[in-house]
Amino acid sequence: MHRVSYTQRMIFVQLRGKSQSRAANTLNRPARAESVLGCFVGCLIVWFTLISMPVAAQEKPVFEDRSLIDKARAGDLEGLRLEILSGANVNERGLEDGTALHAAADWGHAYVVRALLELGAQPDRRDANRATALSLAARRGYIEVVDILLAGGADPNRVAQDNEVPLISAARLGFHQIVTSLLAAGADAGETDSTGRTARDWATIMRLQQVLLALDKAEGAR
Repeated sequence: MHRVSYTQRMIFVQLRGKSQSRAANTLNRPARAESVLGCFVGCLIVWFTLISMPVAAQEKPVFEDRSLIDKARAGDLEGLRLEILSGANVNERGLEDGTALHAAADWGHAYVVRALLELGAQPDRRDANRATALSLAARRGYIEVVDILLAGGADPNRVAQDNEVPLISAARLGFHQIVTSLLAAGADAGETDSTGRTARDWATIMRLQQVLLALDKAEGAR
């Protein structure tokens, strides 16, 4: 009887211990759930804060130790001004023989193009591919950049890459506003490319009616 009673007591103690452990776990579950929920909510707040930030704030570039060309490509006007006013050559050439003006025109940074011209950039320099700032802007369709370059003295008839003048490039690609600006600045509509085609030839082949209208209007004005 004594041995049976002892065994029963031991079983009772073990069962009570398990019961208490389960009860403790049950009591701790709400705390654990609150902790997990708190972490989740915190992550959501951080995520929503990041996606609601302006792109410029999230991707603000660092311009230290960059060349003039890199800064022009990035649109870093303040950095460019400081470098040039500190003695940097505004017409320095990069690996492909391009200048800061080439980079700014190619990326459509009109305000940088204007500032570089005011600081002494030469508008008609060619890079290793014979491209000028004007020919790059004409091919990209950057009408504001084209107008600034023309006002700054860029030659509309300077042959650039692929033996094309900017007028042929703009006409072939359908940029009728740029065609109008180039013609108004004195571009020669009779210029031909390496295939012997003129701006009108390309507009006719590509069926670019607005370009043809721009050419007609310019010819009528003369």
